[in-house]
Order: sequence, then structure tokens, then C-alpha cells
Amino acid sequence: MFYVLGAISQQASTNNIVMNIFWVIIVIFVIVISLRAIFSKGDTRDEKKLSLAKKEIERLRKGLDDFCDPENIETVLQEGRSLQDIDPSLTQEEFGNLMWRRRGRIYVRHELNKISERPIGIKLLMQYMGKRGIKPREVHTTWDELNELRRDEEERILLDKLLILRREALGVGKAYFLDPHKICEDIMNSGFVPEELGTTNEELVSLRKRAWLNQARLWWERRKSNVDGGNSYDIISLPEFTSMLRKAGASLKDLGISVADLISLRGRNSILQAKDTLEVLRQRIWFLPIDNYYTGMDVRLALPGNPEVVLGRLNRELAVADAKLEDIGSSQEEIDSLIPQAYHYSANFLLWFTRERLAAGEPNERTKQEMRRNVAAIRVYLEKLGKKPEDYKTSNQELDALAA
Repeated sequence: MFYVLGAISQQASTNNIVMNIFWVIIVIFVIVISLRAIFSKGDTRDEKKLSLAKKEIERLRKGLDDFCDPENIETVLQEGRSLQDIDPSLTQEEFGNLMWRRRGRIYVRHELNKISERPIGIKLLMQYMGKRGIKPREVHTTWDELNELRRDEEERILLDKLLILRREALGVGKAYFLDPHKICEDIMNSGFVPEELGTTNEELVSLRKRAWLNQARLWWERRKSNVDGGNSYDIISLPEFTSMLRKAGASLKDLGISVADLISLRGRNSILQAKDTLEVLRQRIWFLPIDNYYTGMDVRLALPGNPEVVLGRLNRELAVADAKLEDIGSSQEEIDSLIPQAYHYSANFLLWFTRERLAAGEPNERTKQEMRRNVAAIRVYLEKLGKKPEDYKTSNQELDALAA
């Protein structure tokens, strides 16, 4: 009896071990199948990404920007893949060129959408397309359409110019630097018949003359108003004024002024200029603005800080106005005292400035030329003052070194 029970117990134990082994095998099998599925799915996903990226490359090559999503390419590249993984024949240079052309096409299409509403900028856009090598079909248009848009743009520009010319002829415009002759030339040489723009050759001739007359009137009124208000003009150019009148086929009488009025205006303006120049000399602010405005010549030929160029301008302004120093609240004695003070100031300033230049480090050739010019000016000013370098705490040796 006991023997039978033991045999049964042993058999049951053996069956449990077998069942356990069976279930372990089942679990291992399930795990292996799951892992294979996971890795297989990952491989499939990578292949799908590569396939999408390759399709995007083909679309880029065909110019199908509306159906292209470059993010599919960027995703593959960010995961460590190369361009050759996408397409063995694809190089970095070709890829860069494809993306560059795509950006160009997108820009052109965007601009064309705006131009279709108001044709402005088509000429520049066509030049841009030419530089980028973008063909019309790549941006869903044709050369005929582009040329038609360009003609619309040219027509609009000419109409705007014609409007400006008409306003100037009526005396209500503000285009102070308008050239009526240039506008008429642009219209006549545009390829448009004047009648297409709503005008005629006779009207253009009339508008041009009336515009020049109003330009002359504007010239006179602005300058007279400024001078009457105590503000001087740098230059009142009589040839400029008379040229406007000649082009208008008019005379001073048509503006209600006389030659005496014109000469008087120029003289009063010169008096105001002379007063401004005298103030510049008095305040010794002439050192910085030494340019063509004062010298009447290339600034590179003038000694820096030379007060005599300012004095020369002052004398010219007085001569134009047929005036004297006393007419602007000065005298020869004041000028004789201001010039030596100016030489003294210039010599000190240039010496300090040139030393600073040298202390800043090895000067380049341009700076060396400036330093030589400064030293030459210092020597001239010391000579005019009857001074020696030692009087300004320097020496000929230092000046030679600064000019080297």
C-alpha cells in the first residue's frame, strides 16, 4: 500500500517538473517572438523613412515643391543616416543646390501672388529668376504671363510719373528734385504710345515747360523764405535758377522778380553765411569741418586744422555781398588776433592727436600718411607763430619720429 502511494507521488512530482519546463519553454518562445516583432517593426519603420526621404529627393529634382516635405529628409539625417543612404547618387553639393532652388521657387511664387494683385517688382523678380536659373514652369507660370505683368508694372510706373508731372505743372507738387525732362523722356522711350497712357505729345511738352517754371518758382520761394528768416543757404546757384527758366521758356518777369531782386537775395545770403563762418572761426570749431565746404578743393590737399581756409571762405562770402568785416560785427583787428590763437590751438591739438595715434599701436599706411600730414601742419604753424618745437614740449627728433 505504502509502496503504491510512493510511486504515485513520485509520478506526480515528475509530471509537475515536465509541466514547469513546458511553461518555461512557452514563455521563452513568446518573448523571442515579441522581440523579433519589435525589431522587425523598427527595421520596417527605418525602411519607410528612407523610402519617404528618397521620394522627397525625387520631388525636389522635379520641382514639385507643393508635394514636397523636406522634414522627411531632415528626420533621416538627424538619426545618423547619410545622403547616400537615401540615394547612392546624391551628393552634398546636389542636395544643397536642390534646397537652394526650392527656397528660390517658393520666394518667386510668393512674390507672384502679391504681384498679381498689384504689379510692382516683376522686373526685379524676373532678374532674380534668371540668376537662380528658375524656369517659369517651376513656379506655375509662363514667360508670356511674366512679360504681361512686367508691361503692367511699367505702365503703372509711367502713370505715377505722369501724375507727378501734372501736379508739378499745377504747382501743387513737392518733388523738389524732379526732372520734368527726364520724365517726358521715360514716357516717350517706354514703348508706350502717349495716348495709351491718357496723354499726348503736345500735353507732355506743355507739362514739361510748366513744371520747370514751377520748379524755378519753388527754388526762389524756398531760398527767399530762408534768407528772410535769417537762415543761410550753402550755395545759391544762379546758373541753376536760370537753367530752369530757360527750359521753361520763361523769364524773371514770369515770376514777378527782377535781376536786382536776385542779386539782392544772393548778397543777403552771403552776409548770413559770412556771419556763420565768423562764428565758426571765433569758437574754434573750424578744426573738424575742414572739408570741401571751406577749402573749395580736395580736403586731402589741405593742411589739417588750418584756420586760413575758413578765413578764405569768409573773404569770398564778403566779396559776393560786397561787404566788409564791420558789416558782420567784426574787424581786421579781431581777425588778426583770432588767426594766431587758431594756429596755437591746432599745433597743440595735432601734437596730442598724433602722439595718441602712435601710442595706439603700429599704424597702418593710411594712418602713417595722416601722421605725416599732421606733423607737416605742426611745423608750418610753429613757423607762422615764430615758435620752436621746444616751446610746445616737443623736439625736431620727436616730430621726425612721428612722421617716420
